[in-house]
Amino acid sequence: MGFTGVSVFDGANWQTHNSGSQVNAIAKDGIGNYYLGVLNNGLKKTSDFSAYTSYGVSEGLLHSWVQAIAVDASDSIWIGSDGGLSVLKNNVFKNYTTSNGLLGNVVKDIKFDGSGGVWIATNGGVSHYLNGVWDGYTTSDGLVSNIVTAIEIDANGNKWFGTEDLGLSKLSGSTWTTINTSNGLPDNMIYDLLWENNTLWVGCMGGLGQFKNNVWEKYYAHDGLVSGFIKKMAVDQDGNLWIATTSGVSMMESMSINVNQSVHKTNMKIFPNPCTAQLNVEVESKSNIRILNIYGQVVFEKSINSGAIDVSGLEEGMYFLQCKGSNGIDIQSFIKVK
Repeated sequence: MGFTGVSVFDGANWQTHNSGSQVNAIAKDGIGNYYLGVLNNGLKKTSDFSAYTSYGVSEGLLHSWVQAIAVDASDSIWIGSDGGLSVLKNNVFKNYTTSNGLLGNVVKDIKFDGSGGVWIATNGGVSHYLNGVWDGYTTSDGLVSNIVTAIEIDANGNKWFGTEDLGLSKLSGSTWTTINTSNGLPDNMIYDLLWENNTLWVGCMGGLGQFKNNVWEKYYAHDGLVSGFIKKMAVDQDGNLWIATTSGVSMMESMSINVNQSVHKTNMKIFPNPCTAQLNVEVESKSNIRILNIYGQVVFEKSINSGAIDVSGLEEGMYFLQCKGSNGIDIQSFIKVK
């Protein structure tokens, strides 16, 4: 069985923490606690990844398969699962299903709009909760599909809804717009949405979409992504975009990237990827090169100029190549095959 848990990267090294089950979602509250939604194992709370408090159906959670976690301003934990929506406050659950407000009982995403409203992506449409009152939107209102997988709210208050099968819906005031592969998206099956720096990023099963200045750009594995199947995205404190895929993690430096630049705006190039016996590395000047496995262990380290690295002794799998030079630290992932 492969590693199941959380990997933490501090800018130079990886640390891995085994939660005992595949992690579907993660969030952090205002006092440093992490909440993990784990595959068929409910919710786990930890402050240091060494000890966990578990919450399952017996503790009040609606379903053991957690899909989404969000923390509001009062540190209430909102949990979306295959059984509905649960809110954890002071170790007490309050639950919502189709019987008392939700449009669907499979909850894939949760977003707060800054005005007290909560938007919930369900398999029956988009639900909205404000001051104890429920409403929502379905295909009869203009939503392109009722199977909603992701929600994002941009700086202008526009709501973006990703769907499982028919692309993206935008709600601006009372006006609906549909975006799909015919007018911008790399794929119609959407898993995640992220708004940052006046840019909407769309993680799809078949690639990464970028919407900026009313222009769509599309990126795929051949552009530098470790895989075109995007599951989750996040931005770090330096503005770098981290993209979780089914085959590993890709990182795009600087959210200020122009739409005409490639996915990896870096000074380092590595090829071929996947590789077999050797990996070619091109850098602008002599740099310290490290290769780390998925557990954060350093398996190769050397100061080199551009050239080939012998990787024939590495086991098959995904690795991260870290380049530290005069222009800073650059990290790219690669796959080792036979």
